[in-house]
Amino acid sequence: MIKIKKSNLTKLDISKKINSKIGLSIPYANELTEDIIITIKDLIMSGDVNIKNFGTFKIKNKKERIGRNPKTNMEHKIVSQRSLSFNSSKKLNNKINNFWMEKLINISQLSKHLNLINKKSKKPTNHVLRYWEKQFRQIKPTVIRGRRYYSENQIRIIKLIQFLLKDKGLTINGVKKVLKSNINSLDDYNSFSLKADYYKESLKIKSKKILEKLKKIKKNG
Repeated sequence: MIKIKKSNLTKLDISKKINSKIGLSIPYANELTEDIIITIKDLIMSGDVNIKNFGTFKIKNKKERIGRNPKTNMEHKIVSQRSLSFNSSKKLNNKINNFWMEKLINISQLSKHLNLINKKSKKPTNHVLRYWEKQFRQIKPTVIRGRRYYSENQIRIIKLIQFLLKDKGLTINGVKKVLKSNINSLDDYNSFSLKADYYKESLKIKSKKILEKLKKIKKNG
């Protein structure tokens, strides 16, 4: 199952989106957003509201019933109440599913992308990725119907692991130490390396200046 990060959508967020899409000023976009929300609220109070290609808002009437407290196992009366539900349209569901699938690639595609190919059979060596997955907790593919899929972020981490193992010759434990330093991509690693090189060079220059000063002191002394 794909895990989607939850976020709170405010009226201002919607207004800013309208502003960026059609150029309507933020104050007018705010008014438009408020009017749409009020209209939907009023319509819901009268019955079901169907928005084409989006979904249907429904008010469900729940009758009075007997429930059971899960902690005490005691029965108690649940009063009748009304609740709002939303059923997304088929078109919206398809759009959501396609959006996520477009951003994911399967294990065979990733193996080919990383050039993890058996030289004889020319087939992708998926077992390498599965082995890395067992070794590195940072690799967390999305599993859909038993098949592994990888996001852009996961691909960046795997590329870094491959680079450290194959190009840098690090051991599994060595790579784990690098990943513990919050380095999650080749860009992060290169940036870290550049900083390390800069500090090394700065230290050399400072050491050279100190030695020159000491030589002068000895010469004058």
